[in-house]
Amino acid sequence: MAEMENVSYVPLKKPIVFTVEGFIITRQRYPLFAVTLLVYTVMLLGNVIVVMVIAANIKLHKPMYVMICNLAACDLLGGTVIMTQLMSNFLTGNKTIGYVAAIIQAFCVHFYSASACTIISAMAYDHYMAICKPLHYHHDHWETGLTVFSGLVHHDLPVIAFTYVKILIACVVKQEKNSRSKAIQTCASHLTVCILFELCTFIVVAAYKIQGISFNTKKFCVIIAIIMPPMVNPIIYGIAMKDIRTNIVKFFKSTVLLK
Repeated sequence: MAEMENVSYVPLKKPIVFTVEGFIITRQRYPLFAVTLLVYTVMLLGNVIVVMVIAANIKLHKPMYVMICNLAACDLLGGTVIMTQLMSNFLTGNKTIGYVAAIIQAFCVHFYSASACTIISAMAYDHYMAICKPLHYHHDHWETGLTVFSGLVHHDLPVIAFTYVKILIACVVKQEKNSRSKAIQTCASHLTVCILFELCTFIVVAAYKIQGISFNTKKFCVIIAIIMPPMVNPIIYGIAMKDIRTNIVKFFKSTVLLK
């Protein structure tokens, strides 16, 4: 006890700045800035258009489209947090980030990942209710919110796998070709988004588990995993879903007419 009493504790001091261990870049930082700016512009425009189109059209104020709108807003957060920091590093060559900025960035990245998992899982459950239990769809939809807020959809992969196994069984059982093809078309876009999200996550995990992969390659995998879904998701939904595609065309036509 005497020894313990003599121990002096030194309080930890928070660091003023962190050094960002990004790409090892010299002359290529300006071309990389231009490419990053182009990718960010595509991501920003795509997600903003999806949010505006769904928010402005009352006919699209349905559970599935509201979740797509939320996913687009979530993608805006994740993409903006990472890509603005990247562009700043490439443009200025400065690899430092403030303590508060680093904490905010880490929180936003984790919030983006958790929110995307939750929304994608909720969308899978929505498809399950619409296809497997259409008569109970509107009545039991409160269960989706209850499931989300209870934290069950934190395990997104088992939830998605379960719902799509049930949907696949329902599609096989259905006798009418029209109903079967409609169900497949409904799920195609969401399933593509799910595969893209899980594939990007797998690539990041594999890059850090496999020995012998260069530092730059690991960082590139992380950046691709965070940037790719926000950039591709609005393109997938804009092409695959007829209602969104039609309203995007109307949006651009009305914008041109106003000019």
